[in-house]
Amino acid sequence: MTPEAFIAKWRGVELSERAASQDHFNELCALLDVKKPTDADSLGVWFTFEKPVPGGGKGGGGGFADVWRKDCFVWEYKRRKKPREAAEEKGKPEYRTIAAALAQARDYAALLENPPLVIACDIDQIVVRTLFTGSVSVTHTIKLIDLNDSAQRDLLRRCFTDPASLRPEITPQAVTEQAATKLASLAQTLRERRDRIGQAHDPRRVAHFLNKIVFCLFAEDSGLLPGGVFSAIIEEAQRDHAGLTTMLADLFDGMRHGKRRFGTVQIPWFNGGLFCNSPRCGCWATPPGSTGPASTPPSSARSSNAASTRPSARRWPISSTPPRLRYRGGVPQIKARRTSPIRCLCAEVPTQRNAPSAKALASTIPNHR
Repeated sequence: MTPEAFIAKWRGVELSERAASQDHFNELCALLDVKKPTDADSLGVWFTFEKPVPGGGKGGGGGFADVWRKDCFVWEYKRRKKPREAAEEKGKPEYRTIAAALAQARDYAALLENPPLVIACDIDQIVVRTLFTGSVSVTHTIKLIDLNDSAQRDLLRRCFTDPASLRPEITPQAVTEQAATKLASLAQTLRERRDRIGQAHDPRRVAHFLNKIVFCLFAEDSGLLPGGVFSAIIEEAQRDHAGLTTMLADLFDGMRHGKRRFGTVQIPWFNGGLFCNSPRCGCWATPPGSTGPASTPPSSARSSNAASTRPSARRWPISSTPPRLRYRGGVPQIKARRTSPIRCLCAEVPTQRNAPSAKALASTIPNHR
């Protein structure tokens, strides 16, 4: 089969996952000039469809990997919802996401002798993620139209014949060092830039903003933030720098309150106060173990939050209470007091004019990634 014929056949196909997956995989094998599972292993010992996964199903029951090739990969299919399904399930994500398929494939891989690759496919694209021990995880995305490119077909072929060739050369330590260097440089740049009234940004506000950014990267990669929404914001910001402020502010606001839409994606609620900007809640309290004073809220908020701004030798989180110290036989016994559920007061207190603003902070991002 030629790449042109394969692309023409599978472009716009709306068959269900079960109806499309095996035919698609068999024809992809023909395109890559590798044997399909039933030809390579008629007994299903090392290369097979619907590989049983003990303990891989819901509630600890059995599951099935769509395709498994020993020492190579676990392959999972996910299909886009049909328009009728999307209408019937209004309010739910439009896609059975690639991220969800990759997460499922990774869970299966741990129960199927840990192959070095997990692969997810929704017909329109194929996503390959490496899982080599002692190496960073790298993701390769191949669109349907990209199969015209011989280099992309070769990458897919090596998933079958030589998966070790996809091992990244960079180490986790090197990636961590690079990320830390870039974040430190970005933090310094943000601290040095001036706001609209000519004042340098408070280092704590810069740190708070960067924590939001890092969390969004984590949440999207782990599937907590659906629809690739954060990546879409960054891509759009390359074309429209001025729009970054509004997009980030809307996303942070959605994550703060939950059950809000960002385009077609419904944003879930993230608790803990990270996306709060009110100076009256614990988001701006001094972290546990810090010896410096907490940031001072406006005078209208001081009376209600005096404990969080009063200097002390030992500081505790604003949402908790120091434990009681008792002695038994001369030995100190610590017993934690009961604490009420942590609540972010920003949903209850009107925003102060001089409160940290996500929009103001977002405007300080450099015009490049």
